[in-house]
Amino acid sequence: MNNNSMCSSSNNNKLHQRDHGNTKQASPDSQKNPAYDVEDTRRQAAINALKAMVQDGAMANASGFQVNAYGVPSWIISIRITFELWNGMVGPFQPVMNQNNEYVNVIMVRAPYRGKDDEELYTFYKDDILFLGISSFESFPLKSPNPYSSKYESDYYLDMFEGFLHNMHDPEVHFPSSVKTILMSQSDFMLDEPIRYGKRHKNVEKVYDFVYSGGDQDVESDCVGWASYNKNFSFVREALEVMCSSEFNVTGVLVANKNKAGTKSCTIPKSCDGKMVQTTFLDQSTFFDYLSKARWAFLPQVCDASPRVSTQALSMDVPLLMNQNIMGGWKYLLPGESGEFFHDMSNFKESLRRILDNTRGETSPYRPLDFVTKNYGNEKSGERLLQFVKENWGDRVDLPEGTTRLIPTGA
Repeated sequence: MNNNSMCSSSNNNKLHQRDHGNTKQASPDSQKNPAYDVEDTRRQAAINALKAMVQDGAMANASGFQVNAYGVPSWIISIRITFELWNGMVGPFQPVMNQNNEYVNVIMVRAPYRGKDDEELYTFYKDDILFLGISSFESFPLKSPNPYSSKYESDYYLDMFEGFLHNMHDPEVHFPSSVKTILMSQSDFMLDEPIRYGKRHKNVEKVYDFVYSGGDQDVESDCVGWASYNKNFSFVREALEVMCSSEFNVTGVLVANKNKAGTKSCTIPKSCDGKMVQTTFLDQSTFFDYLSKARWAFLPQVCDASPRVSTQALSMDVPLLMNQNIMGGWKYLLPGESGEFFHDMSNFKESLRRILDNTRGETSPYRPLDFVTKNYGNEKSGERLLQFVKENWGDRVDLPEGTTRLIPTGA
């Protein structure tokens, strides 16, 4: 059974207000996501070292910036968190910089805390650094239906931060009125590289109908697990029965559908023999090479908050065939311009036929590159984020002179 529609924000519980007079007592369990599986003692040692540095005032240099009780500028604290802790140890935290790669005292929280140490970091620095939530992990800040992830209550995070960059159709249903919100995703940023790649390879021959990116799939368990659930691979198997049929004869690339040793692949329908290429997990350049040779990108996932593949494909002038139930990324799809939606298997054939007919000829009615450059990228999204921050917290943030855009790092 596929997980179609399971992550729609309308299916999650509405906000239950918490008593703001009480300190949060219970932290969520560590996530089962392997990306956040770190050694607690190592993380705690880094936290203690950072606190000691701050309390000693070792890097005190106000220079016109706001300082904490120890005389340390908040922008320095942000940098120290970035370089001392963030790399592999503070996965939920995502620093922010301006267009000149200068860090500001704004940090995004992009995923649930892995334990009390992460929340302790937030509590320790929240007066010096503006923490904003950003939807970048599963259904965060809402509950994740992924059976391979640890659980937490939605209301634990919905009113924790003063502002939230979200991907919801109806944020007012979930966030309290005290939380400032903006429809914005990590995948709105950092599009220059795929745009350049797409322009350099715009005349390359189209070899495949589509590319599907499965993340780092659980190949050893036949693509059943955390990543496969998020990328809705169970639905992909159903869709392949249709796509590989004699009616459509679709050719495609299933990325990260083979183990890293290249010795085992996830099972797919026998009718797809000779029609589907199954690859190992790819570096970005190799992935872009496949994408440049495809007529469209297939995004069947639902529990995906910020699908980078969507804007990367659009930036390479490749349209999308997207699941309308997707948690984040629905805003990138304007039917007839940047691709086509499908809802489930009931209308999948219709949408598949439409995008095949529109992309197998000499010309295409889709204009994905025009769409994405008019609406997203560092310039447009960065200006919007800066305006959002200045309008709501202009008295709290340290912006270097000449700042015109704010950009989440690692986007």
